[in-house]
Amino acid sequence: VPNETNRLDHTNYSHSNIRPMMAEVIVDVLNAVLGTTEKWGPEMPEGSRAIEIGASRVQNGSVNYAFRIFGRPPRTTTCDCQRALEPALPQKLYLMADPSLLQKLQAPQGRVARLLAAEQDDNHVLDELFLASLSRLPTAQERAWFADYRAQAKDRRSAFLDTLWALINTNEFVFNH
Repeated sequence: VPNETNRLDHTNYSHSNIRPMMAEVIVDVLNAVLGTTEKWGPEMPEGSRAIEIGASRVQNGSVNYAFRIFGRPPRTTTCDCQRALEPALPQKLYLMADPSLLQKLQAPQGRVARLLAAEQDDNHVLDELFLASLSRLPTAQERAWFADYRAQAKDRRSAFLDTLWALINTNEFVFNH
Protein backbone atom coordinates (compact mmCIF):
# COMPACT_ATOMS: atom_id res chain seq x y z
CA VAL A 1 0.00 0.00 0.00
CA PRO A 2 1.51 3.34 -0.96
CA ASN A 3 2.12 5.96 1.70
CA GLU A 4 3.10 9.64 1.60
CA THR A 5 6.78 8.88 1.01
CA ASN A 6 6.37 6.41 -1.86
CA ARG A 7 3.06 7.37 -3.43
CA LEU A 8 4.73 8.69 -6.59
CA ASP A 9 7.42 6.00 -6.74
CA HIS A 10 6.90 3.88 -9.85
CA THR A 11 10.40 2.49 -10.31
CA ASN A 12 11.84 1.33 -6.99
CA TYR A 13 9.31 -1.39 -6.15
CA SER A 14 8.28 0.19 -2.86
CA HIS A 15 4.69 -0.89 -3.47
CA SER A 16 2.62 -2.75 -6.01
CA ASN A 17 1.24 -0.65 -8.83
CA ILE A 18 -2.25 -1.24 -10.17
CA ARG A 19 -2.06 -2.41 -13.77
CA PRO A 20 -4.33 -4.16 -16.26
CA MET A 21 -3.97 -7.89 -16.77
CA MET A 22 -2.36 -9.18 -19.96
CA ALA A 23 -4.69 -10.58 -22.63
CA GLU A 24 -3.81 -14.23 -21.95
CA VAL A 25 -4.29 -13.73 -18.22
CA ILE A 26 -7.70 -12.09 -18.63
CA VAL A 27 -8.91 -15.03 -20.77
CA ASP A 28 -7.65 -17.51 -18.17
CA VAL A 29 -9.10 -15.53 -15.27
CA LEU A 30 -12.49 -15.20 -16.97
CA ASN A 31 -12.59 -18.96 -17.53
CA ALA A 32 -11.64 -19.58 -13.90
CA VAL A 33 -14.26 -17.17 -12.56
CA LEU A 34 -17.01 -18.43 -14.86
CA GLY A 35 -16.10 -22.06 -14.22
CA THR A 36 -15.59 -22.83 -17.90
CA THR A 37 -12.76 -24.02 -20.14
CA GLU A 38 -11.58 -23.02 -23.58
CA LYS A 39 -11.46 -25.22 -26.67
CA TRP A 40 -8.09 -24.46 -28.25
CA GLY A 41 -8.08 -26.93 -31.10
CA PRO A 42 -7.24 -30.58 -31.73
CA GLU A 43 -3.53 -30.36 -30.99
CA MET A 44 -3.84 -28.73 -27.54
CA PRO A 45 -4.66 -30.90 -24.53
CA GLU A 46 -7.88 -30.23 -22.68
CA GLY A 47 -7.35 -27.97 -19.71
CA SER A 48 -4.62 -25.91 -21.40
CA ARG A 49 -4.56 -22.28 -20.41
CA ALA A 50 -4.21 -19.24 -22.66
CA ILE A 51 -0.89 -18.30 -21.09
CA GLU A 52 0.53 -21.65 -22.34
CA ILE A 53 -0.66 -21.32 -25.93
CA GLY A 54 1.41 -19.79 -28.70
CA ALA A 55 -0.36 -17.17 -30.81
CA SER A 56 -0.29 -19.32 -33.94
CA ARG A 57 -1.98 -22.25 -32.16
CA VAL A 58 -5.16 -20.45 -31.16
CA GLN A 59 -7.95 -21.52 -33.49
CA ASN A 60 -10.82 -20.03 -31.51
CA GLY A 61 -12.03 -16.80 -33.13
CA SER A 62 -13.57 -15.49 -29.91
CA VAL A 63 -10.29 -15.94 -28.04
CA ASN A 64 -8.32 -14.33 -30.86
CA TYR A 65 -10.67 -11.36 -30.64
CA ALA A 66 -10.16 -11.13 -26.86
CA PHE A 67 -6.40 -11.33 -27.34
CA ARG A 68 -6.51 -8.51 -29.88
CA ILE A 69 -8.64 -6.09 -27.87
CA PHE A 70 -6.78 -6.75 -24.62
CA GLY A 71 -3.46 -5.97 -26.30
CA ARG A 72 -1.72 -9.22 -27.20
CA PRO A 73 0.61 -8.44 -30.10
CA PRO A 74 -0.12 -10.18 -33.41
CA ARG A 75 1.92 -13.26 -34.21
CA THR A 76 3.73 -11.29 -36.92
CA THR A 77 5.44 -9.33 -34.16
CA THR A 78 8.68 -10.79 -32.83
CA CYS A 79 8.72 -8.85 -29.59
CA ASP A 80 6.25 -9.08 -26.75
CA CYS A 81 7.29 -5.52 -25.88
CA GLN A 82 4.73 -4.22 -28.39
CA ARG A 83 1.92 -5.36 -26.10
CA ALA A 84 -0.74 -2.69 -25.50
CA LEU A 85 -1.83 -2.58 -21.86
CA GLU A 86 -3.89 0.59 -21.85
CA PRO A 87 -7.58 0.20 -21.00
CA ALA A 88 -9.87 0.83 -23.97
CA LEU A 89 -13.59 0.97 -24.73
CA PRO A 90 -13.63 -2.30 -26.76
CA GLN A 91 -12.37 -4.14 -23.66
CA LYS A 92 -15.27 -2.87 -21.58
CA LEU A 93 -17.75 -3.68 -24.34
CA TYR A 94 -16.30 -7.19 -24.61
CA LEU A 95 -16.84 -7.81 -20.90
CA MET A 96 -20.34 -6.37 -21.05
CA ALA A 97 -21.75 -7.84 -24.25
CA ASP A 98 -19.57 -10.41 -26.03
CA PRO A 99 -21.87 -13.28 -27.06
CA SER A 100 -19.35 -16.04 -26.31
CA LEU A 101 -18.57 -14.55 -22.89
CA LEU A 102 -22.27 -14.25 -22.04
CA GLN A 103 -22.75 -17.86 -23.18
CA LYS A 104 -19.99 -18.96 -20.79
CA LEU A 105 -21.62 -16.97 -17.98
CA GLN A 106 -24.86 -18.91 -18.48
CA ALA A 107 -23.21 -22.29 -19.17
CA PRO A 108 -25.01 -25.25 -17.58
CA GLN A 109 -21.67 -26.48 -16.22
CA GLY A 110 -20.51 -22.98 -15.16
CA ARG A 111 -19.82 -21.65 -11.67
CA VAL A 112 -23.29 -20.21 -11.02
CA ALA A 113 -25.05 -23.38 -12.21
CA ARG A 114 -22.83 -25.58 -10.02
CA LEU A 115 -23.32 -23.40 -6.94
CA LEU A 116 -27.09 -23.34 -7.37
CA ALA A 117 -27.21 -27.10 -7.98
CA ALA A 118 -25.41 -27.60 -4.66
CA GLU A 119 -28.38 -25.88 -2.98
CA GLN A 120 -26.26 -23.46 -0.96
CA ASP A 121 -27.89 -20.46 0.70
CA ASP A 122 -27.68 -17.02 -0.94
CA ASN A 123 -24.92 -15.74 1.35
CA HIS A 124 -22.71 -18.73 0.61
CA VAL A 125 -23.20 -18.39 -3.16
CA LEU A 126 -22.54 -14.64 -2.98
CA ASP A 127 -19.35 -15.26 -0.98
CA GLU A 128 -18.17 -17.79 -3.57
CA LEU A 129 -18.78 -15.39 -6.46
CA PHE A 130 -16.88 -12.59 -4.72
CA LEU A 131 -13.99 -14.86 -3.77
CA ALA A 132 -13.74 -16.26 -7.30
CA SER A 133 -13.86 -12.88 -9.02
CA LEU A 134 -12.38 -10.33 -6.60
CA SER A 135 -10.52 -12.58 -4.11
CA ARG A 136 -12.39 -11.08 -1.20
CA LEU A 137 -15.70 -11.37 0.61
CA PRO A 138 -18.49 -8.87 -0.05
CA THR A 139 -18.76 -5.88 2.27
CA ALA A 140 -21.86 -5.34 4.38
CA GLN A 141 -23.02 -2.69 1.90
CA GLU A 142 -22.53 -5.06 -1.05
CA ARG A 143 -24.52 -7.74 0.78
CA ALA A 144 -27.33 -5.24 1.35
CA TRP A 145 -27.29 -4.22 -2.32
CA PHE A 146 -27.48 -7.86 -3.35
CA ALA A 147 -30.35 -8.56 -0.93
CA ASP A 148 -32.30 -5.64 -2.42
CA TYR A 149 -31.57 -6.82 -5.95
CA ARG A 150 -32.38 -10.45 -5.10
CA ALA A 151 -35.78 -9.40 -3.75
CA GLN A 152 -36.59 -7.73 -7.08
CA ALA A 153 -35.08 -10.35 -9.43
CA LYS A 154 -37.38 -12.66 -11.34
CA ASP A 155 -35.54 -15.75 -10.06
CA ARG A 156 -32.52 -16.81 -8.04
CA ARG A 157 -30.46 -17.89 -11.06
CA SER A 158 -30.93 -14.55 -12.82
CA ALA A 159 -29.94 -12.65 -9.67
CA PHE A 160 -26.67 -14.55 -9.35
CA LEU A 161 -25.88 -14.43 -13.09
CA ASP A 162 -26.41 -10.67 -13.05
CA THR A 163 -24.25 -10.35 -9.95
CA LEU A 164 -21.37 -12.31 -11.47
CA TRP A 165 -21.71 -10.27 -14.67
CA ALA A 166 -21.50 -7.08 -12.59
CA LEU A 167 -18.43 -8.36 -10.73
CA ILE A 168 -16.46 -9.14 -13.89
CA ASN A 169 -17.29 -5.66 -15.16
CA THR A 170 -15.73 -3.85 -12.20
CA ASN A 171 -12.34 -2.14 -12.37
CA GLU A 172 -11.38 -4.18 -9.32
CA PHE A 173 -11.68 -7.33 -11.42
CA VAL A 174 -9.87 -6.13 -14.53
CA PHE A 175 -6.80 -4.72 -12.77
CA ASN A 176 -4.05 -6.57 -10.92
CA HIS A 177 -3.76 -5.17 -7.45
